[in-house]
Amino acid sequence: MPKVINIMHALAVRFLESRWPACMSEWEQDREHRGQHLDPARAVSIAKANSVRSILPLAFYELHTMLKAEYQTIMSRLDVHIPLPDLNLLSADDLRRLIKGGAVFDVDCKAAFARLESFDTSSTCASKDKRYKECVGHISEPFAKMKKSDERLYEYRLGRPFVLLRSLDEGLLHFSSGLCKACVELFQARAGAEKYILWKTLPKAFDLIEDVGEDWGTK
Repeated sequence: MPKVINIMHALAVRFLESRWPACMSEWEQDREHRGQHLDPARAVSIAKANSVRSILPLAFYELHTMLKAEYQTIMSRLDVHIPLPDLNLLSADDLRRLIKGGAVFDVDCKAAFARLESFDTSSTCASKDKRYKECVGHISEPFAKMKKSDERLYEYRLGRPFVLLRSLDEGLLHFSSGLCKACVELFQARAGAEKYILWKTLPKAFDLIEDVGEDWGTK
């Protein structure tokens, strides 16, 4: 019996760590199947019972974003129906961590996008190229266009920030018109950097440094 229990524990650990990895690139690669994952509230409960602390920052992040109105709105627009987390599975301490940590993370998130919106690329702008004489040399204008053309998409930056930052990093969102190639590439690099910085804030935002250590997410 002890051997069976050990095997079940090992399987639970492997399952949880594969669904909520500390590595951002692993998490992004699994985005197509994320809707089929275990309720993050249940994941937190199982993880704490089995001392699988490494998944907690990401699980709390997903709990926080799934409860946002922006998240539900965008999922409806995509015709994707994912049940809300079962908060009854969380302890009182977990609920406090979720509420307080979510508020802290939102501040971090707004700061990241504020830095992007004010990011100035004029120092490396290739406007000398005859094709790009009108390069705006800064990023605020494309963000303004985004806000004007689709207010809901703009607000979605706080609903699923890593999704939007990945799209910006990989050039999947076409709101860089008016920027030369050098400015676009610099902006994409900045978006990727902000994505990583924001990822690293998760343990601190949700007060989990003592559980996962300060090097969480660096591997």
